[in-house]
Amino acid sequence: MEKPNEYKQQWQCPECQFVTDWSYLDLVERGNPVCPNDDEEMELLQGDKLFNQVVDLQARNETLTEKVNELEINKRGLQEDLRFWKDHYYGSQRTIARLQESIIKKEY
Repeated sequence: MEKPNEYKQQWQCPECQFVTDWSYLDLVERGNPVCPNDDEEMELLQGDKLFNQVVDLQARNETLTEKVNELEINKRGLQEDLRFWKDHYYGSQRTIARLQESIIKKEY
């Protein structure tokens, strides 16, 4: 059972980058943590590794934000294109209807 104020450190799998918290008690009782994804022994994340991990996550977040913004811009462009083509289509339909009416009037 976990103690409320038990100090834990982060460990990371060198293969899949899975991260887990592991206490000193866990270390004594069970040894180094093993990754549940690929059964690799995990490594203790040091301050530099944690900092690098945060920087990497921030970079990924910025990249994802940029991609979302690009998709929003593309979506707006596609919506404008769709409106243009709908207007063009309905305008063509009205023109066809007028031509058919004038043909019918000329036939009678």
